[in-house]
Amino acid sequence: MGFGVIAVFLVYGADAQIAQVKVIPDSNVPRASLVSLQNTEELFDSLSCRPAGYLNTYYKESGKDAYDADNAKTARCVTGYLTATVLEQKIAGLSASIAEMDKRLVSLANTGKYLNGFSAVNLNGLSLAAIPAGIDEPVQFETAKNIAERCVKDTSTGMANPAVAVGDKAVDSLSLFNPVPEMAIKKMQEVRNNTQKMKNLLLKFVKPGLFKGFGSFLNDSLAADVDANIEMMGQMLALAIVNQKIATEYAMSLTVDDLQKNYQPQVAAGNYLITTLHWQRKDEKGRPIKKKIVEDTPPLLGHMRRALEKQVPLDKMPKTTTRMDITVGDIQFTARMPEADVYNELKAAVANNIAKYNVMKANYGAIMKTLQGQLNTLVSNEYNCP
Repeated sequence: MGFGVIAVFLVYGADAQIAQVKVIPDSNVPRASLVSLQNTEELFDSLSCRPAGYLNTYYKESGKDAYDADNAKTARCVTGYLTATVLEQKIAGLSASIAEMDKRLVSLANTGKYLNGFSAVNLNGLSLAAIPAGIDEPVQFETAKNIAERCVKDTSTGMANPAVAVGDKAVDSLSLFNPVPEMAIKKMQEVRNNTQKMKNLLLKFVKPGLFKGFGSFLNDSLAADVDANIEMMGQMLALAIVNQKIATEYAMSLTVDDLQKNYQPQVAAGNYLITTLHWQRKDEKGRPIKKKIVEDTPPLLGHMRRALEKQVPLDKMPKTTTRMDITVGDIQFTARMPEADVYNELKAAVANNIAKYNVMKANYGAIMKTLQGQLNTLVSNEYNCP
């Protein structure tokens, strides 16, 4: 069928810029945050901003080497705090990704149960929503390298702080789940556009006197009209194949109830499509009237094959179709649909997404276990503080 971002102080697709930043320890917990240098702030050697005689007063016997050693210890401690902060952010991102996997796996199980109420010969009344399937995508976490104690002087006020941890701004990268990648949004719009094109073609397709159904053609004398209309049919089939390919690669099917209850960010942003199907014509027993695309028009068999192959290979064409009222988003039209093909594709897509999410969940879990171990070691070493 056709079709927000986990927030833990991270940026998707951001480009790293080399700059220096202040690393400010939290006053309550062993964590640290980054603060950009202001345009009026300049960096100097830490000792240069100390009062005259500072070394003699506080490091009378050991001198500058001891002063530098103390600064190095402080920088190492701040580095430990910042490392712990980034590790926690990564772990939070992984935890959120796993939670999203769990939610989607439950939704897909519900979709499977819902589809079990239909069959390859009966999609009458089916209504499914689709949202972006999401992707595993590199995420950048802001951090700092080469942290050292520096003097930060504000040239606009003359105020100076001789003991500020400063480092080179950097980023660490980690792949996390992005539920709404930009490409998926574009592909959803492509599905809408293709569906509208299909509807527009259908309006031409059923002009009175031109083409009211394959059975309308009884001989080759209508070959000129056949060419024009079969070309349009081929174009519609080609668009349908493109839409199905997009859905398979970029979408996840779920029930409408599940969409409304558990995916409100997608609903609010309009990042979804709802498709409904109903039989358009039935026989006297209430069964749908099905037709075979080629075989139901024997007088034109050879001509149709040649004409259709210009648009869609015959091995990709559905064998049997059912005339159905179709709604995709806000687009409504009536067309022939291969129920068996659609049903089998839906079932396969659900199974593929379940397999994909299980692999992603296991990968996120393994990485999170490793990062949690690193954080535990850092805590047990008291953040490498003296």
